[in-house]
Amino acid sequence: MSINEDATIIARAVVLLLDNRVAEASEELASLSQDDPVPKPAIIAGCGTIVPHLPRPSVKPHQLATVLRRDGWRCQYCGRKLVVAGVLELVGALCPEAFPFPSGHHMPVGRTHPAAIRVYPAVDHVHPVSLGGAWADPQNLVSACVPCNELKSDKLGWARGTFSNDGWNGLVEYYRALAERRAPIRRYHLDWLRALGT
Repeated sequence: MSINEDATIIARAVVLLLDNRVAEASEELASLSQDDPVPKPAIIAGCGTIVPHLPRPSVKPHQLATVLRRDGWRCQYCGRKLVVAGVLELVGALCPEAFPFPSGHHMPVGRTHPAAIRVYPAVDHVHPVSLGGAWADPQNLVSACVPCNELKSDKLGWARGTFSNDGWNGLVEYYRALAERRAPIRRYHLDWLRALGT
């Protein structure tokens, strides 16, 4: 993508944070737009019937990591770069004024920077479980950004896009160093670091 994506700005801020340049990292994060720079995908083709959600088993970090790695840490609907959720949380903890991100994966609107919500990695069921799709089949799971995941919801007719592999890896390589800055490392981060093989 030729636009200055949220993930690219966050990546520059992470490098600054790891170099102890917190003020500069905060300035970089302040350049994040409140508005979404990535256009919505033009591949919405159908709508499904939304049925009540039944309790679902949780998907383990190693399963999610496998899908995200396979998909090059990109939303498979719009191509947006995604960032490791733990990295987003740690950047928020280190630069809370410029990049609010409450601890945990529940991102209340108004208390979470819109860019963090946009690049947060979700895993979507292409064929919704509520419409008979397989819960844990890797062929039914794709990486998705939160905006596409919410827009798609339980609809059918969305297809994966074709995106070039430019080596983006969700800032996995910085995760451990950021986590060590916020020591002691919480179990949530340890589980994800293990799942990501770092």
